[in-house]
Amino acid sequence: MKTKLITTLMFGFIISCVTAQSPPKQDTINIKSPPQSAEEPQTRVPGVLGFESNELSNAITVPKTIEANKSFQATVTTSGNGCANAGDTGVILSDNSADVFVYDFTTAIRPGVVCTMILKQFSHTATLSFSKRGEAVIRVWGRRQGGASPLGEPVIVEKRLMVK
Repeated sequence: MKTKLITTLMFGFIISCVTAQSPPKQDTINIKSPPQSAEEPQTRVPGVLGFESNELSNAITVPKTIEANKSFQATVTTSGNGCANAGDTGVILSDNSADVFVYDFTTAIRPGVVCTMILKQFSHTATLSFSKRGEAVIRVWGRRQGGASPLGEPVIVEKRLMVK
C-alpha cells in the first residue's frame, strides 16, 4: 500500500511538471552568441611546441647519424586545439647550424572565440644539410602555452648533433 501511494505521488509530480505552463514571455532570457561568418578568419602564428613544458625536448626528431653535405629530414611536432590548423615551415641554414621556424593557423584571434578542447598535432618537415663536420645545432623557433599573453610565450628548442 505504501509503495502504491509513493508511486502515485511520483506519477502526479511528473505529470504536473510536464503540463505546467511555461513562464510568460517577458520573463524569458535569450542569450545570443556573437554573429559568426561562414568561415572564421585565420591568423598565422608561431606553432606550439609540445603541450606541456617537459615535452619541449621531444618537439624535434632528427636521424642519429648525420653526414656532411647530405640532406636529411628534421621533423618538428606542434600542437593545437579545435581552432588550429597546420601551417608552414621556414629554414635559415648555415655550415653548422639551422634555424627552423614553425607556424600554424588559428581562428582564435579575438576574445569570445570558442574552440573545441581536442588535441591536434601537426608535423612540420624541414630538409637540412650541414657542410661542416663536428657539432651542429638545430634551433626550432615556436611558442609554448601560458604566460602573460593569450598566445603564450616565445620559445627556442635546441637539438645538438654530430656531423661526420
